[in-house]
Formats: sequence, C-alpha cells, structure tokens
Amino acid sequence: MLPNGDLVAGGSFTLAGDAAASKIARWDGSTWSPLGTGITGGTNPAVYSLAVLPNGNLVAGGVFTTAGDVPAGNIARWDGATWSSLGTGMSGVASPRVASLAVLAGGDVVAGGSFTIAGGVPANNIARWDGHDWTPLGGGLTGENPAYVWSLQVMPDGDLIAGCGFVTTAGGMPANNIARWNGAAWSPLGTGIGGSVNSLALVPAWHRARLSGILIPAIARR
Repeated sequence: MLPNGDLVAGGSFTLAGDAAASKIARWDGSTWSPLGTGITGGTNPAVYSLAVLPNGNLVAGGVFTTAGDVPAGNIARWDGATWSSLGTGMSGVASPRVASLAVLAGGDVVAGGSFTIAGGVPANNIARWDGHDWTPLGGGLTGENPAYVWSLQVMPDGDLIAGCGFVTTAGGMPANNIARWNGAAWSPLGTGIGGSVNSLALVPAWHRARLSGILIPAIARR
C-alpha cells in the first residue's frame, strides 16, 4: 500500500480493470491505472514482490528486463512518475529472479530470490541496496541448484529472517530453509524447516502468564 492509501498489484497480467497494464497496476479505490508502461522483457515477465520505501517510492522485483523504457535486471523503482533501475540488478543464474523484498529500518532494501550477482557484485541469492550500490549479506544463502529466497521478514530488533527453498547453508553455517541475519552474521532457526518456506509473518506479542512454571498465552475478554 502506498502512503496515500492506494493499492498496487503486481503479477503476470496485461489488463487491470479496463486498463492495459503490463504486470503492475494501481487501485485508487475506484479505478485501476497502469504505472507507466509497466514491466516487460524476457521470457514470461512477472512481478513477484513489492516494497514501499520510506519516501513513498515503490520497488518491484520479479522476472523482467525492462521497467518503463529503462533496462532493469529483475528489480526496479517507481517514483510516482517514472521507472528507474537499481544498478544493473540481479543475474548470474539461468533464470535470475527477485522473489522477495524487505525494507530495513534505515530505508535500505533487501532483495531475495535466485541469483549469484547483484549489481556486478557476487551475492548468493540475497543482497542489500543502499540507494547507490548492492552488497552481499555475508556469504548469503546456498544449497541445491537453484536455491531460492522466497520470503523476507524484518524483526522488531532489526534482524532479518529469510525463508527459502532448497537452501542448506546460511553464511557457511548449516541452515534448513530458514535463517536469521543480525547485520553481521547468519544463524539458523533451530533445525529449520523440511521444505520450502514461501511466506513469513510477524505476529504481535501476546500477553502471557505463567502457570505452574509453564509460560502460556493470556486470554482476556473485553
């Protein structure tokens, strides 16, 4: 959702309402409209992930080579009027893609997906954009070929959780499809998940009570 409350939808469509819209469109509460000429290029272009920056700009990730009329390697930014690239984007594998996006507290963007290069820099399936350059998150997330980062979630303390598919290693440490980045190093979440982690959500902390030494959620009635 954009700061003004408008909704943006991304996917693999060419029509939104009655409007021609290539893979991405905006809903203002009554009407669909395209975002410029949208997302195009490559085989079966699509938008898989969206994130809104603190300044209201929108970042779109997916499988594509062009945003508007600008070359864009699977990730691009919409400023409300025009599209722009984020460096040279993601590449390095047969079918590179950005499947997940997250915005850190300082406004940097983290992109996850399937790639080994981000903006010309080696990065294993996850990388950070600071507004000017891409940098890897340590040794990244690796495993079977291809490995994917399907989902990202920023925690209240600023740590980042990555949900993955076919990932067995996070920054050189064993990690089964889910791992945590604390800004400096990766760590596993227990013994992980025995299959792809396609989505993540942060649940607000419940009130809790301790009964006979056991921590339990507290139940309250209004």
